[in-house]
Amino acid sequence: MPTEKEIHDFIINRPHVFILGAGATIAAIPNGDKNGKKCSVMNNFLSEMGLTELLKDVELDTDSSNLEDIYSELDGRPECQDIKIALENKIVTNFSQFELPEQPTIYDYLILSLRSKRLSKFY
Repeated sequence: MPTEKEIHDFIINRPHVFILGAGATIAAIPNGDKNGKKCSVMNNFLSEMGLTELLKDVELDTDSSNLEDIYSELDGRPECQDIKIALENKIVTNFSQFELPEQPTIYDYLILSLRSKRLSKFY
């Protein structure tokens, strides 16, 4: 039977795996970035990010407001490739304008939690 110390050491020394998915950006900057710029989840992404104008001349088959559904449809329609590329470029431009807030985000705390806890060489 392992001792309490052996169990503790085993848990502390094991690698950690974090899987970030949908909503991770919202969790990191729920009040917006350094300048208050907010991010959106996939539902209503185009309207919340001011990108609906790109699709004004496209009649979509999907009734969904989810970016993934809309993008999938555009990707499957050869006549919409220019619009799909324009949408991609606008999304990249939009996300590249985000600035990290001055205060730590949940990602900062996550990274700090992965650091070695052994500080004995400093003390």
